[in-house]
Amino acid sequence: MSEEKRKINVLIADADKVCASEMMRGIESYCSDFSCKLCYSGDTVKSKVEKYNTEILIMNLMLPVLDAIAVLDSIRKENTDLKLIIILSPISRDILIKTCISHGADYYIVTPVEPSELARRLIFLYDIAVSETDSLTEYINESANAPDEMPIVHENVGISSLLIPEYRKRIRRFLTQLGVPGKVKGFAFLEEAVVMVLEDRRTINNITKIIYPIVGRRFGSTNATVERSIRTAIDLAWKKPNGPEHIKEVFGFASVCFNKKPSNADFIAMIADKLTVDGG
Repeated sequence: MSEEKRKINVLIADADKVCASEMMRGIESYCSDFSCKLCYSGDTVKSKVEKYNTEILIMNLMLPVLDAIAVLDSIRKENTDLKLIIILSPISRDILIKTCISHGADYYIVTPVEPSELARRLIFLYDIAVSETDSLTEYINESANAPDEMPIVHENVGISSLLIPEYRKRIRRFLTQLGVPGKVKGFAFLEEAVVMVLEDRRTINNITKIIYPIVGRRFGSTNATVERSIRTAIDLAWKKPNGPEHIKEVFGFASVCFNKKPSNADFIAMIADKLTVDGG
């Protein structure tokens, strides 16, 4: 009788139990070599890493009791069997990424990410991590120094997307709070643009080449119409009585950005940032 192949033990730490379960199912169904366990609070991560002889830790940046950075400080002081630590977060700030890496994380993935894509990444990164000690560090450094690739954006947002329907409802409410009239074309175009940026932050750096064309195709419109309609929607909110002051108050941060009317790209990016910072 042949010996059963050893499983690679994976611990997923995420306060969102539904999201954690979906990740577990997606990873295990994509690759039978992985065996996943779950935990939902930062103060239990270390004990569960030891209990399950964890080799891969996937940890959301924000956890109850102890956040991921505090957990990293605790775990990396001990000799464990951990080969790979991956941090998940919807926030793509360079300072956060560098902080996580400096505290012992091996990789940082901006969410949302499909479980199948996460599983593919796990296979690749784990193979590197166990092959040569320094190869994963070299890979990360090379990736950080390489020019950004054009992001792949799905033109049809699936019904199972993490952004549907929760984010869309929040985006609509937030646009209304900002004073953008719901009846204008730009309202729907702004909603779609924010969804795209939440799916992939890099799209905001290619607003004319990616966001406008894709939004236009989704609504049967042209790039110029999308750009103009979004600009008009922002104008209408800005020109309302006390519009700039109201917009500053709604955002509640980075008010220096509103010394003048924000550009389309700035407005979209700040909405995405606000949603993620507030628990998106």
